[in-house]
Amino acid sequence: MRYCFALLFAPVLLTAQTVTFNKQIAPIIFNNCSSCHRPGEAAPFSLLSYKDVVPKARLIAAVTSSRQMPPWKAEPASYPYRDERRLTDSQIAMIRDWVKQGMPEGKTEDRPEPPKFSSGWMLGEPDLVVEMPAGYHVPADGPDIYRNIVIPLGLKEDKWVTAIDMRPSARSVVHHVLYFGDPEGKIHERPQEGAEPGFSGMRAGGATVPLGGWAVGAQPHFFPDDLALEVAKGSDLVIQYHFHPTGKAEIEKSTVALYFAKTPPERRLISVQLARLLVVCGIEHTARREGLRRPRLLHAAGCHGRSGCGRARALHREKAQAHSHAAQRRNQNHADDRRLGLCLAGSLFLSAIDSTPERNAA
Repeated sequence: MRYCFALLFAPVLLTAQTVTFNKQIAPIIFNNCSSCHRPGEAAPFSLLSYKDVVPKARLIAAVTSSRQMPPWKAEPASYPYRDERRLTDSQIAMIRDWVKQGMPEGKTEDRPEPPKFSSGWMLGEPDLVVEMPAGYHVPADGPDIYRNIVIPLGLKEDKWVTAIDMRPSARSVVHHVLYFGDPEGKIHERPQEGAEPGFSGMRAGGATVPLGGWAVGAQPHFFPDDLALEVAKGSDLVIQYHFHPTGKAEIEKSTVALYFAKTPPERRLISVQLARLLVVCGIEHTARREGLRRPRLLHAAGCHGRSGCGRARALHREKAQAHSHAAQRRNQNHADDRRLGLCLAGSLFLSAIDSTPERNAA
């Protein structure tokens, strides 16, 4: 009878094991939080030690349980995401258990070394570093500001960009930025609006090419599989800022690093900007604009989303339904492209790899 009693209660004893910071929690924090939660970064407090984490432990348990943190918008899928920053259910449960148990520190010998971060650029020495021509004064209060600031790159030849990184001087007020290239190199001639550098609006203006962006919590990465985006000689770089006043006046003057491929890539990476269009329409339009043959096979390499209003989303659904009925009567050569278009309607930047990169003879 005693033997059976012990077996019945064994699972309870196992699940009640002590969770400590040094053994279980520190690796989670150091690997998923500390890159932003450290001095000089945008996060409002550091998470580099037990003393840093304990005062914020209940907050950490709450925002990880709701999956607000770490920042990762993509839902789970049957396939892995590159550079995924999503905590597992067991990691989230472990944080909650640690808080419930009183946040014990644990044995000194179990404590891992805190992460060390390079004082230079995270991706190494860049090929080109440019700086805003003048600082932008963000007021202490007021509505959010969208501002386009132009930097001539001075390129003497065409380049292929493999990565872009930036260092905002006033991280607390920079919600996010988008990068655009102007292959004509004329946007810098546009007159300045008002006393501050650049011009306002959510449109970069002119013949611009999307080059990616930066947001709080984002880490720089090279494009996958040796892919790159073409930037023509003489191009201007347009940095489109979204400023969010925080109650304290700031001056923003970013430094931007660009990384170039040594040789042109074998396959082209094209950006498809979609706003109030189905993805399939954007792909076909971009293919014509880029002088490419009609794309027969496209691989999605990444996307950047902007949430639209409810009416816009409803309109996308109505268009998707209409297109789906028409698609059933069309030739099946582009079935995969149509399905992609019907699934990914919205305000997105979709990077797509064209499998037939030859230029048209015309």
